[in-house]
Amino acid sequence: MDIGTIYAVRGFSEQFREFEVISNNLANVSTPGFKRDLYAATNAEDGCTVPDMSEGPVQHTGNDLDFAIQGEGFFEVQTPQGLRYTRQGRFLLNSENEIVNPSGHKLMSDRGDPIVVEDGPISVGPDGKIMVDGNELETIGVVSFANPKMLTKAGSNYYLPGAAAGEKQERPEGTTVNQGALEQSNVIVPQEMVKMMESLRTFETFQKYMNTASEMDTKATSEVGMLR
Repeated sequence: MDIGTIYAVRGFSEQFREFEVISNNLANVSTPGFKRDLYAATNAEDGCTVPDMSEGPVQHTGNDLDFAIQGEGFFEVQTPQGLRYTRQGRFLLNSENEIVNPSGHKLMSDRGDPIVVEDGPISVGPDGKIMVDGNELETIGVVSFANPKMLTKAGSNYYLPGAAAGEKQERPEGTTVNQGALEQSNVIVPQEMVKMMESLRTFETFQKYMNTASEMDTKATSEVGMLR
């Protein structure tokens, strides 16, 4: 296989992976708190994806247990696999009056405990403090990391921190919690569609090159056979 074909095969594979990333972004355009992935080709055999942590638009829902983080940071959620981090802010109360997400995973307070609320109207301030009938209960935990782009997606709109993400930090200054609202996906459909079309065109270019190279190899082999 000549060097041109090798590069074409590699480019073909990279475009296929980028197309998968774009398709997944578009599939999650309606997922609250979803962060689109960006594909980057590398010198390695496989490229890599990194999340775009820019904020999505905030949609007001009027639900007292919908929370949108405005600014940097993540909600901390206890799952059976351990702590996970998310921007998805849709919550509800379980049978024990704990605030949980739709999967039943518990929202953590700034002290690292599950949040239990009493009966009554719930009010949440911009600092995350929860009030019920004028009584202050807990504060919703919002944490950040030194390098959030290095967080690893762990399914279900969760993130896992690795060494590259840095140490967990307290709620960043200027970050607020908006009650009765949800942060929407930061996927911009026209932008992703343009990227998809560009990827398809590049994909087709590599495919044509590979077909041409294959035809030339077949022709060369045939002509060598005739000369013999």
